[in-house]
Amino acid sequence: MSILGNTLDIHAGGIDHIPVHHTNEIAQSESASGEPFSRFWIHNNHLKSNGTKISKSLGNGYTLQDLDEKGYTPLDYRMFVLQGHYRNEGNFTFENLDAAQNRLRHWKAIASLRHQTYDDLENNHEMDPSPAAIGAVREALSDDLNTAEAFRIIDETFTYIEAHSLDKVNHHTLTEFLEAIDEMLGLQLIETTPDINDEQKDMILRRERAREEKDWAKSDEYRNELVSSGIIIRDTPKGTIWENK
Repeated sequence: MSILGNTLDIHAGGIDHIPVHHTNEIAQSESASGEPFSRFWIHNNHLKSNGTKISKSLGNGYTLQDLDEKGYTPLDYRMFVLQGHYRNEGNFTFENLDAAQNRLRHWKAIASLRHQTYDDLENNHEMDPSPAAIGAVREALSDDLNTAEAFRIIDETFTYIEAHSLDKVNHHTLTEFLEAIDEMLGLQLIETTPDINDEQKDMILRRERAREEKDWAKSDEYRNELVSSGIIIRDTPKGTIWENK
């Protein structure tokens, strides 16, 4: 109490702490101070592994090192955890982790679009839902950290963006939306999707010219060179776009 005061703003812990541990904390602290012990309580539910309680005896727990050795990143795991509400019981499976990894990969592909958009002088892009989406995501997180609803809003916004050609997407507001996601959810979308270099951009243009001339062999050659340098090319009805591998 000499460090934190008589009343905490937020106290967190597992649901198994509610009946005894946290109840005892309230009893001893409020008896001593005569003041409320905590203004808000956040109790997270348990995470199971393949539908079973995690225990040393079963050997069904995993470390971040285990996940790293299987090709997953801490951000993949963060994505997996944030997809569900903290008060709902979670279930870890590698199938679920794969789904989270694919979702994060898709979000990074959207983040790469900011390097392929622009702001015109009139700033009259037809497709600009990001400012409203930021507010909606913040509102979801303000409602008992409803990360699942926040993810639904982000997915919906990204789907809307993908349905439009890049010249309809506002660079500034897309970047602003990505920055807000990173600030609120810590997914590092900006940091992990750098721009490509001028040589790679020139190769993309040369590949497009080869496609226009129906020189498919040259087009494939350029594609393979880009892939080897960590750049994935996607040909869409609305034009060619790239993303970080």
